Amino acid sequence: ETELNLASSTNIAKIIDPAYTELAPVSPKKTIILFFAFAAGCLLALVYLYIYDIVNNKITSKKELTSLTEIPILGQIPFHKNQGHIVMKEGAQGVITEMFRMVRTNIKFILKKKEDKVIIITSSVASEGKSFFSTNLALSLAMINKKVLLIGLDIRKPVLPQYLDIHPRYGITSYLVDDAIQIDEIISKQVINNNLDVIVSGPIPPNPSEILTNVRLNELFEQLRTQYDYILVDTAPIGLVSDTFTLEHISDATLYVCRQGITPREYIEALNTLVKENKLNNVSIILNGVDEGQLSHYGHYVKQA
Repeated sequence: ETELNLASSTNIAKIIDPAYTELAPVSPKKTIILFFAFAAGCLLALVYLYIYDIVNNKITSKKELTSLTEIPILGQIPFHKNQGHIVMKEGAQGVITEMFRMVRTNIKFILKKKEDKVIIITSSVASEGKSFFSTNLALSLAMINKKVLLIGLDIRKPVLPQYLDIHPRYGITSYLVDDAIQIDEIISKQVINNNLDVIVSGPIPPNPSEILTNVRLNELFEQLRTQYDYILVDTAPIGLVSDTFTLEHISDATLYVCRQGITPREYIEALNTLVKENKLNNVSIILNGVDEGQLSHYGHYVKQA
């Protein structure tokens, strides 16, 4: 009985090694979690950029524009707001006025002959700032004592009368359909600047494309070349109608206005095709609506000046 009592009180467990603890948790591993989090972040960023590139098909910068075309970029015009349609004024300073002066300087590189005077200004679609650019470039040229004529040949959706606050009796469409109207009757003299004359588009015709093939248009430009140093022609967007192509034979250069965040990339590809097919003459590009922050070095120069 004693032996049985002793046997029942014997411990059934025995400690082999004492317990110990780690300073860091065994699981989950922090480094593994950070690695997968970093990889997931990179993957999400790539997916976002891919989707953004598919959804947003607009031009976003000059760098992107140069990757899409070999056509020279003549200048960049910063985005402006609450300044009205006219920014080129006597004594005006700022990044936008400096950019227009730079374009004015660069024009001599595209008009290489003394007789080169006619510049067609067009774009892809509406709202790219074509007429705004035409008006202020004309004023910029007039400010250096050049005799300048601005012609509104966007006869489907004319805006020059609104921009310049002029309402002449006759326009260029009136001249083309009525042989009795003379050139002097359609020219508005000394608009805003003493060196700037303007011909507005006139009444909107029912057959815009046909009216631009009128022989009187050629005769008009032959006579105007003898009277002005520069003739700027504000035409219709080439991405919407074919009117501009009918004017190619009277032009010495073409300025194609595209706008950052507005112009689709596919229109630049279409422009490349038009240039290869010689449907537009001596083409250069103007990038409009650029973020002024991208032109900050010019702003610093203007402020220091």
